[in-house]
Amino acid sequence: MSHIFKHSLGAIVYFVVCSMALPAQSQEKFTIGPSIVYNFPVQGIGFGLRAQIPVMDRVQIVPQFKYLPSYNVINEYYGGINIHYLVYRYKSIDLYAAAGGMYNRWINYAPSENANSKKSNILPEAGIGTSLGSEDIRGFVELKYNVLWNESYLEAGILFSPLGLLQKKYTCPTYY
Repeated sequence: MSHIFKHSLGAIVYFVVCSMALPAQSQEKFTIGPSIVYNFPVQGIGFGLRAQIPVMDRVQIVPQFKYLPSYNVINEYYGGINIHYLVYRYKSIDLYAAAGGMYNRWINYAPSENANSKKSNILPEAGIGTSLGSEDIRGFVELKYNVLWNESYLEAGILFSPLGLLQKKYTCPTYY
């Protein structure tokens, strides 16, 4: 495991743990969960892990990690953070805008036609997403665009509220 990989993953885990202590400013709950990623231009399939941390009404901080394994043409990982802004809510369906930055490490690096591509990269990205479900379990789908490389990718996953699921499991039906 590379030195940079350990530090970027460690920084994300540290940020998530520290953020759990922040008081939430909305009615949303802290959630965490896995995802599947598809990069359209390179036709790469990978997986991810993210947390969603509500910080204000309609705003979430979303630290995330993505990995495209070596069975893809490009073997790489990403670690970074996005900010989600809730644009529209109807019952259990949310529509949000996303923007942020990712550190990218291209593991099987080879020079390419894109002069911006290096072994290590900082990538600005923007996109839109939607989520559906309860506060305790939500599915999501996002379409994002990497501005530096002119690439788009699709990500879908499921988010769980660890505290919400524990509260439901252990609440006494007599009082709740």
